[in-house]
Amino acid sequence: MFEKYSGAVLVGLLACVGIATALRADFSSAFATDFEDGSTQQELEIAFDDSLPHRSASLSIWNALRFGLFQETAEGAVAGKGGWLFTAEEYENALGADLRFANAIDTIVGTAATLRTHDIHLVVALIPDKSRIYSEFLRANRPAPVLGRFATARALMLENGIDAPDLASALMKAREEAPVFLERDTHWTPFGAQTVAQTLAGSVRAHSQNRSEFEVTPAPAIAHSGDLLNFVETGPFAEGLGLLPETVAQFDIYPINGSVGLFDDPAPVEVVLIGTSYSADALWQFADFLGLESEAEVLNLSQVGRGPFLPMAEFLKADITAENSFSVVVWEIPERFLTLSEF
Repeated sequence: MFEKYSGAVLVGLLACVGIATALRADFSSAFATDFEDGSTQQELEIAFDDSLPHRSASLSIWNALRFGLFQETAEGAVAGKGGWLFTAEEYENALGADLRFANAIDTIVGTAATLRTHDIHLVVALIPDKSRIYSEFLRANRPAPVLGRFATARALMLENGIDAPDLASALMKAREEAPVFLERDTHWTPFGAQTVAQTLAGSVRAHSQNRSEFEVTPAPAIAHSGDLLNFVETGPFAEGLGLLPETVAQFDIYPINGSVGLFDDPAPVEVVLIGTSYSADALWQFADFLGLESEAEVLNLSQVGRGPFLPMAEFLKADITAENSFSVVVWEIPERFLTLSEF
């Protein structure tokens, strides 16, 4: 019954505010010219927009109604069940996706070959979509090509001799113990990051020699407003809709160099991490966990907002020299970047 009348209620509320706004608006400048070139319509829109009563509050109300009644968000996010939010990028299957996928695989295979010529082992950390790990919270089905993307990509990497541990299976198993992705953020939880680090550790240790010990102590948790909340700006109504910050556990993780003397040179860094905000953002502590689980110092060259391919291209161009000590590169690649039109 509620769903039957919810649309009418929303339209009625919008009409009331629209009428009130029209009565308040000053349309004199709009009618100063003839209705010939569209300028009058633009002036009317500006006058109407400027007259919205308590404009920011009104927008919060409409966004709250859209989300509360219809589970609608701004473009860029997809509302799931139980207050879960997902990035729309995990649904994207735009024209040319097959070609972008093939090019991405070719780039990965070529990168592995380039690194091999420098005696560097590549470990690909292919991060499964959040909507793959928590598919039961989806309201809308994802396109079939997207559903098979992870398995196809990993199979092609393995066929080409690339070290690509099965992170989807690891995260599916770990989620039974604790959340591995945040409900209202694109990214993983620190527990999810540690799970991936544990899964990669065997490959890293097998291709590095220097070992480091780490000390781990709990740190104060952080209240984090997920990046997907930016697509549901509901202001003071967020709490009633369950769109609240989430608690992110934190740990102090630092190496103990007990075997290094005061005047000894530290062991050279052998492990490099290259990736996206999953690795670059210190909140998730992926680099720390990778070092902890691999017993190795990690040089983190990941970048925020540039995808996984540009940072790697810069590394290949500038950071590989005959004098470097690198023996392992961990390349963190969220699976959606294999087909995204923007990267």
